[in-house]
Amino acid sequence: MNMVTTECHAWIITKTNGVALGFCDHDRAFSVNGVLCQPQAGLASVALQQSSGMSIDNTEASGYLSDVAINESDIKLGLYDGAEVQTWRVDWQNPETASLEFRGHISS
Repeated sequence: MNMVTTECHAWIITKTNGVALGFCDHDRAFSVNGVLCQPQAGLASVALQQSSGMSIDNTEASGYLSDVAINESDIKLGLYDGAEVQTWRVDWQNPETASLEFRGHISS
């Protein structure tokens, strides 16, 4: 039995200067929340720990993002220090129904 899924993930990183960059683990680009998410095979969510209460939640992503929009000068200027990261679960055939799974910030 062959199972076909139309579900994938998207990551949106909003730098401290307000510029949002979108990436996805699908092979075609699509928009989520007004941000174009480009295919990036090297990024994967590894762990998401959430709790109910006052404790701080943690998450981790591993891999790499290779995109002309991510450049060394922005990193050196600190535009990613404190940048917001969103993880979305997306039906790539119907991306307007995407659901936010996680929102956090890059620690410096």
